[in-house]
Parts: sequence; structure tokens; C-alpha cells
Amino acid sequence: MMGSPCQDPCFLAPFPAIGSQAQGFFPERGDGRHSEELLAQGWTIMDNFFGKSAAEELFAEAESLHKRNLLGPHTFEFATQDGVRRSYHHDGRSFVDLDEGRIRKEVQKASPLLAELGGRQAYLLAEKWSAVNPSWALTAEAGTVQVKLQLTIGESGCAPCHYDTSDTAPSRQLTMLVYLGKDWDSACGGELQLLPFLQEPISIETRFDRAVIFLSDRLLHRTLPTRGEGLQRHRWLLTVWIDGLQVDRPQPGEQWGPLLQRLVAPAVYHEVYAEALADSFPEGEARQALLVAQAEEARELLEDAELSEMIGNLREVVAENTRPLTIEDIGGTESVCIACEAPSRTTATRGMMRGRGRGGDLQEDDDDDDQEAARKAGQMLEAASAAEDERAEEITLAVLGQGARPPRRS
Repeated sequence: MMGSPCQDPCFLAPFPAIGSQAQGFFPERGDGRHSEELLAQGWTIMDNFFGKSAAEELFAEAESLHKRNLLGPHTFEFATQDGVRRSYHHDGRSFVDLDEGRIRKEVQKASPLLAELGGRQAYLLAEKWSAVNPSWALTAEAGTVQVKLQLTIGESGCAPCHYDTSDTAPSRQLTMLVYLGKDWDSACGGELQLLPFLQEPISIETRFDRAVIFLSDRLLHRTLPTRGEGLQRHRWLLTVWIDGLQVDRPQPGEQWGPLLQRLVAPAVYHEVYAEALADSFPEGEARQALLVAQAEEARELLEDAELSEMIGNLREVVAENTRPLTIEDIGGTESVCIACEAPSRTTATRGMMRGRGRGGDLQEDDDDDDQEAARKAGQMLEAASAAEDERAEEITLAVLGQGARPPRRS
């Protein structure tokens, strides 16, 4: 069920053009329903985020950056089937970094409001959100907040399926997307599609000045294709990523922890991943290379002796899409709960395999079983880290254009 969008001007009081904080998000200023939604379901929506006047000012600065050719093209390198690394350009996508340490001087000069937003205000936002929910342990120091402005034009600018927390961004806790396409409406397409694990997909219209906030480590998402007049319009997206110290930690009552989700999602949602990749790129060498790599990643997971049965069951649930999967559906309580409580991927994989006998039935735990599970987990993780994760990360970096992150400054 979609959250109730906030209708009050949101964001930070110290920024004169931006107005006051969201009354619906911060408990001390309202009912806190958006904070509660974020905790309960992993995402929330806030409309009129900056307020009409401020959002239009930000839109005007974004358009000015585009006219001055200050946005960079989305290019990436990727190894094709013959093993040769080639450079590709992602048509229809360009971006500029706004956070401290990345913003260029000419960008800062041409867009003072966006520069202020990507600098001091982003850190103030992290501090306020951390105060709302200390359990996130959000960090508001140099290098822990990233701000990016992206422009999409045409039919090949979709973002494929991905989680915002990854090997190159292991500390990302909170993602905020604010849409600044002034003339964008439902006829333009380009919806944000959220894919909560094993639940029905949620498509969100990317209307002007709408913010979608979600937990970076738990929510698979993609962009649906633009259509109609949207193919000629500018789709502006402002993204803020905030690091935290509780990434991948279990939440009360959570059955499927983020580590487990991200491990199996490329196989559980294989067809959706492939469709999103096809939507993101025109026909050609780049798209074919990425599709082949994604299919290989899914195949390796589906053929893994320790994961194949679980993934098969999860795929059936996704295909039927009739009810959330229960613990009993995969053969017992311990195998899932331990995985969800794991503080590291090694522990997650070990927990996933503990107690799994033939047919997924639970077996008695003893030291030998633990040692064997740990040994198998280590073997599997070695292969995953050296092959699957490296390949999956390469795919993600290729299609999203996320390079190395700036070092944190003390």
C-alpha cells in the first residue's frame, strides 16, 4: 500500500530558499507518520518536498547546468563475451556530482542553490534524520553523504534493478530521490518501481517535487521506460545517499535480512533484472554483454547446491505473488532467522545452510555440523566474492555509472 504523501513544504530551515522541515516526517514537528512508514515498510513518499518556489529555482539551476554543458556523459567500461574491455556511452543519461569533494568549481559557481544543497544542507539533513531515528546511526561527516544530479532524456535512460548498498558503497543506509522534472506527469512514464522482497512491485509516479526515501540496503528498485511526451522532456533526479553504521543489521520481526536478499535477488528476480537491462540500453554490444553477464550470474546461483532449492521456492512465490513467504515454506525456522540476524555475509550464508538437509528439512545441530556448514560457507563465499560479486558489481557500476567513492576525511 502506497504511503501518504506529505503536502507540507519540507527540507531545511537554514536554507532560505527551501523553507521548513517536513511536518509529517519529523515527530517533534508532526505526527511522524513518514518516519514510521520508513521503519515499517522500508520506504515512504513525501510530496511538495522543497515547496513550489524552491523546487522551481532548483529546476532552473539544473537546466542552466545542462545548457552550459556542465553535466558529464555516462560512460563506462565493460568486458564483452570475448573478454576484451571496451568503453561504452549510455545514451540519454548525464549527471553531475554536487557533494563536497566532488563538485567542480564551475558547477558550484553556476548553481549556488544546488551546491549549497549538496554541501552543508545535506549534512544537516543527515543530522536531523539521525535525530529522528538514532537506531540508523547515520553519519554526517565528510565523505559520508553523496549528492548527485542526473538528467535522463529519451528511451534508453532507465536505471536497471539494483540495491544502493553494494561492495563499492557498503555503508549506504538511506537513499532520498527527489524528482525535479517540472513538466513531468503520469503520461510521461518513467515511474520508479520498488521491489520489496517477495512482495508485489510498487510503481511510483515521478512527479515534480516528489521525494521517495528508502533504506538503501533493503530495497531493490528500477526505473520503468519513459513514453509519449516524456521521451522529449527532461527528467531530473536529485539523489542523496547517507551512510550509516547499522547497514545490514536485522530489524525486529524481519524474516529476510538484506544480506540474504542481495545475495539471491539476481536469481529470484532474474527475468525482471533482464527486462530492466533491456529497457536501459538500446540494442547493441553493450546491452548484449550486460544481459549475458546477468544471465551467467543468475545461472551460477540457480545451480549452487546450497542455494538452488531455496531460490526455486522463492521464485515460485514471486511468480505467484499471492502472499508473503513464511519461514516454513523453505523448510524451517533456523535457516532463515540466522541468515537475517547475520552481521556479515559469511554468517548469513552459514546461517542459511545450517539445518538444511535433503528436502530442506531441519537436522540437529552439533559441532560437526557447524564446522561443515562453516567450511561450505567459506568455499561458496570465496567463489561468490571472486566471481559472482565481482561480476555483479561490474554490471551495477556499468549501468549506474557509480565510480569509486571519495575518501572520508577526518
